[in-house]
Amino acid sequence: ALQGEILAENGKWKEAIAAFQQALQKGGLKEPGRVHLNVGIANWELGNAKDAIPALEKAATYEKTAKVAGQYIAFINQKRKAQ
Repeated sequence: ALQGEILAENGKWKEAIAAFQQALQKGGLKEPGRVHLNVGIANWELGNAKDAIPALEKAATYEKTAKVAGQYIAFINQKRKAQ
């Protein structure tokens, strides 16, 4: 998960998504909600709202990331309606 965060910080969104997904598949994460949140954000940054929303919805099921994930979902839905 840390590798994905470093890649995301450097704007390498596709590589970050791959690293996050690998971390999720491996399991045993301390904060899986944060990883799902980061997958959603990375997909949004790539212009993939259809992939961002499901990841953000998963992040919303975790207490620590629920609020931020909900805000991103609302933001994306607002942007999509404006288009």
